[in-house]
Amino acid sequence: MQLEIYKEPLQFEASASEKKLNAFKQFHTKYASDWIRLDYLNEAFISDVKKTADYIRKSFDALVVIGIGGSFIGAKAFIDALGNDFPIYFTGNNLDGECLINLINELKDKRYAINVISKSGTTMETKLVFEIFLNDMMKKGIDLKNSVIVTSSETSELANFALLHKMKTFIIPEDIGGRYSVFTAVGLLPMAASGLDIEKVIMGIKNAKEEYFESDGTINTALDYAYYRHLAGKTYALEFISVYEERLASFTEWIKQLLCESLAKDGKGLIVSNLKYTQDLHSMGQLLQEGRRNIIETHLFAEAKKTQDEAIMNVNKINEIAFKATVKAHHMGGVPSCVIKLKTISEESLAKLSIFYMASCVYNAVMDEVEPYGQPGVEVYKEKIRNILEE
Repeated sequence: MQLEIYKEPLQFEASASEKKLNAFKQFHTKYASDWIRLDYLNEAFISDVKKTADYIRKSFDALVVIGIGGSFIGAKAFIDALGNDFPIYFTGNNLDGECLINLINELKDKRYAINVISKSGTTMETKLVFEIFLNDMMKKGIDLKNSVIVTSSETSELANFALLHKMKTFIIPEDIGGRYSVFTAVGLLPMAASGLDIEKVIMGIKNAKEEYFESDGTINTALDYAYYRHLAGKTYALEFISVYEERLASFTEWIKQLLCESLAKDGKGLIVSNLKYTQDLHSMGQLLQEGRRNIIETHLFAEAKKTQDEAIMNVNKINEIAFKATVKAHHMGGVPSCVIKLKTISEESLAKLSIFYMASCVYNAVMDEVEPYGQPGVEVYKEKIRNILEE
């Protein structure tokens, strides 16, 4: 993975190196977490995930993953980017009744398993949709014990439900929040069930750990990106994450959640949005080129697969030219820009990219002096819903 920063008109501070070093130190002390230590990624856990995924693939026609936010978006990002050879349906991420009816109808002739994911075990959307699918299973006379896999914290209401009904359960480590949980069973089980090679994912994690966790502020691109965003956040309002491959669109949704929930606190934090090029050059290009100059942009580009098809080869060539031209044009228009280039889209490269973003996010939080874990603002709408229901 390659990182290029075109910072102008931003001016790096004299204290940049000191800030990076301080962020690196606090990352390993104040903010050390299981997602950083990765102790849970042991042989027994990986074997259990693979065994369960194999059981799902052999015994069912599809897997329905029920969850919202960090409980589904990471796995979906990997599967959308890399494809799957086993049907995975994601639901529980909205309250659209018509959408649920359509999914139930689509599954009516399929034998499906459920993976319900909620760390708290009380997430409203997840609970409502889980009940609907449990009722559908019971109407069909399906054995719930052997058809439902629960992923939750050890003492949650959902985990207790699973224990009562003797359902297979994966425990989410207590100090890993949803948006940092993609490499727990939250993400790894759906990935493995879809046909992705989670051993390659883990290889990418380990390589990224060496580069972004163990390399100090002198040579650490995650720290460089964090400082770039920290500095931009003082005078700019909005960051666009722009991709040039359709299959990376879901990945930018995961990035958006990670950055916004972790950093948008105490009146700080860049607003993060995502764009798909070249499509959005025909809708948002004018804004980026000549609109208000409160925007920075991160371009995420992956080199195309080799092909012998001359027509596709030409499309890929033009796409790369469009990428290079867009970076130049927007930077000339006064938009500070960052380029993240992937040599390939694979389990390893996406795992490394994920760790890059999670590490950079925590480094950024230290520099901004905000708490990277927790999302108190999200609790407000939940409380208002409870208040209305109690009226």
